Amino acid sequence: MILNWTYGMEMHLDVAAKTFTGIEDSQLLEMPLTLLPVAVFLRTSAGGNAELRGYYRTDQDAEFTMRVSTGGESAGTQMYAALDNALLLSCSGGAPSQPASVECTILGVKQ
Repeated sequence: MILNWTYGMEMHLDVAAKTFTGIEDSQLLEMPLTLLPVAVFLRTSAGGNAELRGYYRTDQDAEFTMRVSTGGESAGTQMYAALDNALLLSCSGGAPSQPASVECTILGVKQ
């Protein structure tokens, strides 16, 4: 896939993904960055409920904007901070009887 960035450069995109499981309460998660993120998708599920959030940015130096948020009745995850080497995610929800899981998928440019 190729993305035409603001500067008119062609950059090859790649995907990185990680799943976090067994979240029984609020927890701060760290997603190591191997890509320069363009879009981030977070899917949180606990029991029969699920939430999907999508973030994007229009420029490699811009802040992320949340574009999509659906579901999230009992558990949810949001982007807490974007650091140079990791994304910090804040997950809330889940219970000992129905722990939450988070799937983080990043679409980005190889660093």
